[in-house]
Amino acid sequence: NPFIDRPELANKIWGNATVGITGPGTDHRVRVYPNPARDMIRIESPGQVHHIELYSLCGHLAFEARPMLKDSSFSLPTLPAGVYLLRILDREQQHTKKIVIAP
Repeated sequence: NPFIDRPELANKIWGNATVGITGPGTDHRVRVYPNPARDMIRIESPGQVHHIELYSLCGHLAFEARPMLKDSSFSLPTLPAGVYLLRILDREQQHTKKIVIAP
């Protein structure tokens, strides 16, 4: 597929279009790393983070903190390996990031 091998061709033909959903909660300026994580995560945000929640895909609240900082590191409790959803709340909006916990 030429568009996989040379993605600039797609931009040349169709323009620089965004694929996917953008809107509230999809602020790409909020960074969470490392991902996959083992025992800690770091959150960088342009605004002050008021509350974070880490949920399993079953909806179980696995971790919660109220950092009140822009940039924070968190030690995670021992969690089973798998995919989790990290909900980050600041003053104006909430962000959701997918986090993988490695074994």
